[in-house]
Amino acid sequence: MEDTETEDFSKYHIHPNDIQEAVKAFKYTDKQRTGHVLVEDLPKIYENLGLRLSSTEIAVLLLESGLEDTKKETISMYEFLRATLKKVHKMNIEEELMTAFKFYDMDNNGYISREELMFLINNVMKLRIDPVRVDDMISRADTDGSGNISYKEFVKLMVDPL
Repeated sequence: MEDTETEDFSKYHIHPNDIQEAVKAFKYTDKQRTGHVLVEDLPKIYENLGLRLSSTEIAVLLLESGLEDTKKETISMYEFLRATLKKVHKMNIEEELMTAFKFYDMDNNGYISREELMFLINNVMKLRIDPVRVDDMISRADTDGSGNISYKEFVKLMVDPL
């Protein structure tokens, strides 16, 4: 397993201060300076970071971060940072997607309509795209057949472009 000195956390969409805060929260709990904390202390550590996670959410978080032994009593700083930074990265991306969706959903009805998309493309982005291409984009993204793009469809479109 890699140690924290060689792990490249730059792939995560996280401000360096957030990484430093996670390290400080870990070290604060690791009073013996062993490089490990008790898994049972994770809810308190996450709460100190402003993340209220249940034990179940933490277990899923550890599992998703590749922690093979989910029955461990302790977790290393590397394992903690890997799990935590993936979670914060995901939260940051979700927040940015929601902000973008709200920007496109100008009437705040929970959907992006053809008209809203055309207005933004023409007037904000200053692009000239054939309306047929916009219709095609909407129809391919519109998996529920509503004629509009829901938030779920928008996220899928942004994460997995057509």
